[in-house]
Amino acid sequence: MDLYRRVNALIEGRKDFSTCLILVLLAFATFWGMFNHEFVHYDDYRIIVNRAGGLDGFSWDNISAILWENYPREEPLIVRDFSYLLNANFFGVLQPLGYLLGNFLLHILCSFLLYKFCLQIFPQQWYIGFLAAVIFVVHPIHVESVAWISARKDTLYSGLFLLAVISYGKYWNSLRYRYLSYSFLLFILSLFSKAGAIAFLPFLMLLRLTIFREKGITWRECCFYLLVALATLFFVKWYGSILTEFGIIRMPDFGERDWARWFIINLEALRFYLEKLICPSGLAIVYDFPKFGTGLFNVPVSIVVATATFCTALSIWILKKRGNWRLLFLLGWFPCVLLPYMNPAEVGIYVADRYTYLASGSFVILAAWLFVFLYQTAGAKKYGIRWLIAFVLILYVSLLVRQSVSAVHVWKNTETLWGNVLHVSPDNVSSYAALMGYYIGEYQSKRRVGDADVYLLRAKRIGDKALRKFSLGEGKYPTSMSLIMSQLGTIAWYEGLTEEVDRYFNAGFQLKPNYLESRYFYALILFNQKRLIETARQIKIIEKLANPSKDKAMLVDLNTNIKPFIPLSK
Repeated sequence: MDLYRRVNALIEGRKDFSTCLILVLLAFATFWGMFNHEFVHYDDYRIIVNRAGGLDGFSWDNISAILWENYPREEPLIVRDFSYLLNANFFGVLQPLGYLLGNFLLHILCSFLLYKFCLQIFPQQWYIGFLAAVIFVVHPIHVESVAWISARKDTLYSGLFLLAVISYGKYWNSLRYRYLSYSFLLFILSLFSKAGAIAFLPFLMLLRLTIFREKGITWRECCFYLLVALATLFFVKWYGSILTEFGIIRMPDFGERDWARWFIINLEALRFYLEKLICPSGLAIVYDFPKFGTGLFNVPVSIVVATATFCTALSIWILKKRGNWRLLFLLGWFPCVLLPYMNPAEVGIYVADRYTYLASGSFVILAAWLFVFLYQTAGAKKYGIRWLIAFVLILYVSLLVRQSVSAVHVWKNTETLWGNVLHVSPDNVSSYAALMGYYIGEYQSKRRVGDADVYLLRAKRIGDKALRKFSLGEGKYPTSMSLIMSQLGTIAWYEGLTEEVDRYFNAGFQLKPNYLESRYFYALILFNQKRLIETARQIKIIEKLANPSKDKAMLVDLNTNIKPFIPLSK
């Protein structure tokens, strides 16, 4: 009896339990180092720490704030915020361990659901689903979604998305109406966990045209598709209106878009995601969105695009000719789930590891299928080749675990996060500003203790390094450089250098005159220096430029804590 038959006989009858147990052990071996992590200054404070008062109990005020009043980062992700509320009340509002444990359990759940979905795609080949779940649970590209508290939306929406798809598959097998109801409800919950769930309808259509194509469509399915389409349109309109109200996006007119450039940039983004899946190095950072500049007139880019398009079309034609609809579905899964990230409103300036969380399911299933295919093709008598394939698989999973363990450390705290970003991507100017902001915040909170000067020194070193690397005269990165100048001005104020304060802030205003954060910090410093005439002037500029919805907290602070004490403002 060969290795495959022995393993199959051992696990037969207890497949689900054995799979779940192995996934838990592998996940713990990979992510155990994150359970002593801290909140990081990368949305964790905006979403959780600064909202601690709204997560301290199941009161009606807290629930209503989550439902329609307080959307952190202007994202109305109600289900995600309720999951944070649950975490906060079981483990404590300001205890990172509870939130990280929630991410960890959701990641295991998503891995197990991927295994269950594989059983619907490959009904009699459970080992493909098992290998896919193993690769999924340890893959380094998922570290950001698990080890970063604010990435809860990725694991949460993916789990609900997969549950909705599995429920749809149960309907297709049994034709029981209740499974469609379950699928629709889970889809709605997924939508309010993350907007990426708007890919549900195209994903279902792809699934129906490839895997579930043997039965004719029923009127119940037609009604189900119609409801999903209406819910998606309503959500997109509602979600987009909130982001527009806060000044986050402006949807471009159809004729305004350079569609050729849009297509090439997004094709490059897909290639980038695949590169990170195949060779997961330099992960857990924010990447600049690809920019070609010359678009289709860039000859090397045009050659790459044409070659990729030809190879994809050829693969699809061969698979369709051979009737291999499963692999066709897996090929379509990846771009289909990434559709919401294809820069629809032309605001997507970053690509990130977490965007591929659900989309990577197609890659890991294909990888598992390839290992199984090679193992079976080797033949029953060629034990040497089969042992080699098994060794390569174990080595591959071991390397993924090792890479994930090192990536987990990146998210330990703010300093390790942004330090890693600057190490991997030294041209990411916003990272200099983020690390400076962290050091200044640490100085402000610890300066009465007596050991805070080291943080101010570190902040100044990072700022000086940014100034040496990015020339102010070039006019590049105006927002980030303006923030860096205001932070250097803040440092100068702490050091008692009044002239330096004005010089840094004025240089920042020349770069970006309408950058409210810099003017707000400057107004606070001027007020503390008793320079009331200049403070009043800055407040007038802020009130003229401010968005009443987006900048409400800033305006309330100025009107409450500063304006009443300035005679000229009365």
